[in-house]
Order: sequence, then C-alpha cells, then structure tokens
Amino acid sequence: LTGGSTVYIRVWPQNNISQMGTFNICAFEPVPPQNDNPCGAFNMPTPLTCTPGLYSTQFATSTNLPPLVVGAPTCGGAPNADVWFAVTVPASGAFTVNTFPGTHTNMAMAWYRLSVGGSVCNPPGFAGTLTQIACNDNQTATNFMPRINSQTITPAIAPPLVPGETIYVRVWPQAAPLNGTFELCVTESQPPPNDNPCG
Repeated sequence: LTGGSTVYIRVWPQNNISQMGTFNICAFEPVPPQNDNPCGAFNMPTPLTCTPGLYSTQFATSTNLPPLVVGAPTCGGAPNADVWFAVTVPASGAFTVNTFPGTHTNMAMAWYRLSVGGSVCNPPGFAGTLTQIACNDNQTATNFMPRINSQTITPAIAPPLVPGETIYVRVWPQAAPLNGTFELCVTESQPPPNDNPCG
C-alpha cells in the first residue's frame, strides 16, 4: 500500500444469511516492533547460560531501508516479517543464538556483518551494507526453531568473528501467520577444557 492512497473496503454477509443486522469495524495504523529493522535491533547480552526472552513479530514488516543495503537471505524463504537483534562478539570470539517456539514454530535466522565504515541507521552520507555470513532454517522433531552456533560455522565465515565487533541477527517466520511470538537467547560459547593440547 502507498501512503496517502485510498483503499475501499467492501463488507457483506456470507452464505445467504439474513441481509439485515449490524456490525462493528475499525481501521488503525499498525505500529511495527522496535526491532523491525537493523537500526532498532535489540542489543543482546552474551552470558554463559541461556535465559530466553519472549519476542514478537506482531506488525513486523519486510526490511527496506534504502540506502542501507541488506543482502537477501540464502535460506528460509522471503523474510516478510523479520525482526533484528545485535550481538557484540564476546572475548571468546564465539557465541550461540538459540530460538524456541512460542506461537511461531517454523522460523529462519540469518547473521549479517556490517561493511566497514557503514551505518545501519542511514544518516546523511555513506550508508552501510549488511552482508550475510550465516543462515539457518533447520528443523527437527523436537526443536522447531533454528539454532546457529558460531563455533561450528566460524570456519565458513571469512574473516572469522572478531571480539568486539557487532553481528546483526535477523529472525523471521517461514509460514503464515506472520504475527506471533518466539523466544530467543544468546550465550557466549566456551570451548571445553581439552580444546587444545595444553588441556
């Protein structure tokens, strides 16, 4: 829909029921969630244990913030109701994002890296580019939500994750209804004691 245009709404009784009667109708402008785009991404802590928080895609829109360039995800279909999170890579250089079902049970997740010197909030001047570095839409019988562990995907990320840099996490439902809830947590990935010969 285009702002300022007129949309005509037609209402009628179904299945040849009585033509007489009353009903209520209202129209309102839906307010997208705060993290509807990368500029409003929720900054997520990276503790050692997972404590999921509840999040919503209610009234979320597809990200379109020119001149910011956002790479299309390589999994999970069209991100028509995506929401965003920002994670500062912890000292270990690895973190895990876990998602859990709410009313949504089929979602996808992609990780993005911002171009050097770029911005996700589109100030005057140079705007940034968000380049996908990982994508996951896997499901199992017991876990309906994608999980991406940076320890397992780091070898595929070039260059590898750097402590202190910000990674943008995009999450979206793969099927209708687009409005719904899910849980998410981010944890710092700690290697086991015998991760190297010293241990």
